Amino acid sequence: MSKKKKTIYKTVVSITVLSDEPLDGASLEDIAYETENGQWVGYNLTHKETKIKGAKAIQAISDAGSDPGFFFMDNDGYPDDDE
Repeated sequence: MSKKKKTIYKTVVSITVLSDEPLDGASLEDIAYETENGQWVGYNLTHKETKIKGAKAIQAISDAGSDPGFFFMDNDGYPDDDE
């Protein structure tokens, strides 16, 4: 039986924020706090999920500054047998 490449999920989360000043690189924590308890209005929260595997998954993991081992994968995108 052939081994299947591991699937990971890439999710892009987007929110529209209205504020009376620029957000200037606010963190997710800042945005959550200010839209729930502060002076910003947040709306139109969306999620876009994509399944990726193999070379695309390895590249996405690398682009994020991590390595395949974080997801228990080898460098070819297969599940790590040492899991």
